[in-house]
Amino acid sequence: MKKITLLLYCILCASSAHAEAVDMPDDLFPTSIWINGVDRRSEVLLFVENKIFYVECSDLEKLQIKMEGIKRHPIKNAFCLVSDQDMQAEFDTGLQALKLNLPSKYFYGVEADGLITQPMKANFGAFLNYEMHYDKTSENRNFGTLPELGIFKDNWILRNNAVYRNNKGHDYEEENFVRLNSSFELDFAKSATKLIIGDTTSAYSALIHGVRFGGLSFGTDYTSRPDFVYWNIPSLKGSAVLPSTVDLYIDGVNIYQKKISPGDYNLQTGANIESAGTAQMVVQDVLGNTTVRSFPVLISSKLLKEGLNDYNVSLGKLRYRYDEVNSDYREFFSSAYLRRGVTSRTTLGASGTYSDEIKNAGLLWTQAVNRWFVLDSIFLGSKTDEHDGYSAGLSVSRNFGKFNFGLSSRYATKNYRALGYEDEHIFPKFENMAYVSFPNFPFFQNLNINYIEQTQYETDDPLLRNDDRKMLTVGVSKEVTSNLMYTANYFQEFGDSKDSGAFLSVSYNFGGGKRVQADVGTNKSGGIRYIQNSFGEYGANYSIGADYRNDEVAFNTYGGLSTDVGDLIMSYIKSDSDYSFQTGYRGALVWLGGQYAFTSFVDNAFALVKVGEREDIDVMRSMSPVAKTNKNGYAFVHDIVPYINYDISFDENQLPIESKVPNAAHRLVALRQRGYTINFPIFDTQQVLVKILDEQGNTFIAGSEVSIDTPEADIYPIGTDGTVMLYGLVDGTYKLTVRTSGGRSCQTTLVVPKKVENQTPELKTLLCK
Repeated sequence: MKKITLLLYCILCASSAHAEAVDMPDDLFPTSIWINGVDRRSEVLLFVENKIFYVECSDLEKLQIKMEGIKRHPIKNAFCLVSDQDMQAEFDTGLQALKLNLPSKYFYGVEADGLITQPMKANFGAFLNYEMHYDKTSENRNFGTLPELGIFKDNWILRNNAVYRNNKGHDYEEENFVRLNSSFELDFAKSATKLIIGDTTSAYSALIHGVRFGGLSFGTDYTSRPDFVYWNIPSLKGSAVLPSTVDLYIDGVNIYQKKISPGDYNLQTGANIESAGTAQMVVQDVLGNTTVRSFPVLISSKLLKEGLNDYNVSLGKLRYRYDEVNSDYREFFSSAYLRRGVTSRTTLGASGTYSDEIKNAGLLWTQAVNRWFVLDSIFLGSKTDEHDGYSAGLSVSRNFGKFNFGLSSRYATKNYRALGYEDEHIFPKFENMAYVSFPNFPFFQNLNINYIEQTQYETDDPLLRNDDRKMLTVGVSKEVTSNLMYTANYFQEFGDSKDSGAFLSVSYNFGGGKRVQADVGTNKSGGIRYIQNSFGEYGANYSIGADYRNDEVAFNTYGGLSTDVGDLIMSYIKSDSDYSFQTGYRGALVWLGGQYAFTSFVDNAFALVKVGEREDIDVMRSMSPVAKTNKNGYAFVHDIVPYINYDISFDENQLPIESKVPNAAHRLVALRQRGYTINFPIFDTQQVLVKILDEQGNTFIAGSEVSIDTPEADIYPIGTDGTVMLYGLVDGTYKLTVRTSGGRSCQTTLVVPKKVENQTPELKTLLCK
């Protein structure tokens, strides 16, 4: 009806084409619409009254126009005013279109897209990691194993780690079993926080010396999340009145691009970089109009994103000798730590720790200075029953671009103490460090210079006395050809102990994982070895060579084998005076969804993938085959990195053609060391031959259409014999609709039994009503 009305209106316009101006009639008619110079390829219902334009409100909503603040017609409430102070409207008789010009506030725009990825809840399951090591020399024999038990569900995991040692030497023998860790962890993905109850370590930062304890810890967990950029990556804010593309360049390099719809936008770039220089935000709309805004940036992981908090609260009892004694818990302590991104260029922090023996408090200030460097300053104070002390530090760094450097200096009074150290421990009086590196230095390609210095307090106790240290190191490296590279290093110690030396290493790559590496040093040492590395997740690696140390030659061999059930390593070193044989194995036993298997070590997440009890089907992780289903139709998939989007799928082309697969891919975002059950149902379809009769018992004429109430909504024509063959049906009940000549239709019900192998389709007769 709208199209007919529009056609009549076009005829009226054409008949009056000789007139100099066209008066808009007070009328209601459909028309196409342009917004901000772009044809939206949509039709709206236009109402004109006294040369004032109104458009049906529902049409504006379909065009993603914000309705807040738009006035409605006082009588015809379904129509909205588009001739206003903020809106300019005109009717183009040549295009027969309404042209609107709207400011950005009338569009929804794009909100920040840097939201934290939400992982799925894990299924109930468990794993037992085991790592075994055996070492034998001419005088010693050592054996050890590190078991780790994990039980998990949803967002929690219960962990227990231990170590078993059985060592025997010339004059000693020991055997013990020690519990290393028992903890219950809860991950809160929405807030990127974690709660730990049990054995853990307190947060470590420039303000807090981490300690091992048993108790409770709660705080942010940004660093373990590869999906979350917590530092001061710039957000791109602005408004657009047309669909546009936003690009971010830093020193001419494009690091981010996103297409946006009209409206206000606030984009979190999410680029995992650290850089400094001149940034350019380039916005280009669909008509080619371009705007460029330049500003200096300094992006560093030391600076939190503006408004973001990094914090931790811990309390419990300090644990001593954790790898020697099961439960050596002593004094109570508590600690709190907070950093906040005040602006994109300023981060402030504070901390405090408390125990009966030592109290600590500290302040942190991190500041970006233009685009040149990052300035870090800290101040820490301590209080004991006998003394008060403090420590202060200042550092300047620039770790990006063509020239990287850093300077830091820290001072501590003799009476400064920190929780987690022995009561008699004395911190160095001064700790100074400087480094400079050139990633593209002439001739050498890479040049690194480092200097460290420690000045100790004098003490009469020889057990607490430490030497002053001063060391300079210089390193260069270069890729001479695509196959040949070298590295050279020189060091010089200037402190209480004096030493110097140089080392040169040369490597030649033959391709295919084969290379030769040789090294030599001024301390009468050197060696050469041939190395073969495999590519991919599983495979064999080995090396063979000889080393010269301490005036004797030692021959060495190494072999490693990585499989889907674990990793095996072996090495043997033989010299004139001694020999050493080492072997190790690490793997896991996992249980999930009622199934268990021996698998590779569980570092990340894993999944049990069931493919409809079909054997020998390729299972893929992000389009790469990683496993085949066993005779029971399932496979375990490993190394699913936490918080990363994965597509777990299988090759449906390996199924028989009559198999029906509702979904052959599953999106998975996982938590660390959790298990997920993924079930791909597969149905055996069948053909059903049907004869449908009308209420008088007659067949329908040929060409009548039969439709089925399936998601595919397939339509089948009835043949000349009054029958129709229906394809791709699984067992169940279906509603059939028959449409025949004269617009008549009727319905009937078809019941399909479970498929029987090698059964010939039988004719089913149905009555349609």
